[in-house]
Amino acid sequence: SAYAEISLWDSIGNQLAEGILLITDPAPVYTLKYINLIYYNPGSADFYSIVIRNFYTENLGYRQPSLGTRLIVDDLGFNFASVGTNNINFKKQLSVFPNPANDRISIQVKSGKIISYKIFNVIGDVLLQSKLNESNAIISLADFDEGVYFIEINNGFDNTIEKFFVNR
Repeated sequence: SAYAEISLWDSIGNQLAEGILLITDPAPVYTLKYINLIYYNPGSADFYSIVIRNFYTENLGYRQPSLGTRLIVDDLGFNFASVGTNNINFKKQLSVFPNPANDRISIQVKSGKIISYKIFNVIGDVLLQSKLNESNAIISLADFDEGVYFIEINNGFDNTIEKFFVNR
């Protein structure tokens, strides 16, 4: 499993866009993956940052990859073609809080509705998922251990992934 994050920046340090990809399926052969960028501000990117990690074990404080894990990255390519704008609007209208969370998180969408969500742990296991038809949701984290999690939220047109922490 792996986590990849790309951020685009303008010449004065404003973040223009970011994209997150969770790679959870094992691939014994070369597999092409895409990261859709979510633009916060219009403009030309002058710099970009790339963070790629193989996932750590779930043991708190232990920061080595699990035995037998390998992450091989080869031939990074960039294609900044625009394919739509719904995701831009959805990301800007979405709030996931508090972060870090203790026993619950809230999802709020200013316009539209949350159709479904999935919560993943750092190795890509789906821990919780639900279908909804509302603009606000409160999700109990009572059964979650401390650590890093990802929530994928769908509004019927677009998906977005947010990272959050559980800290007790």
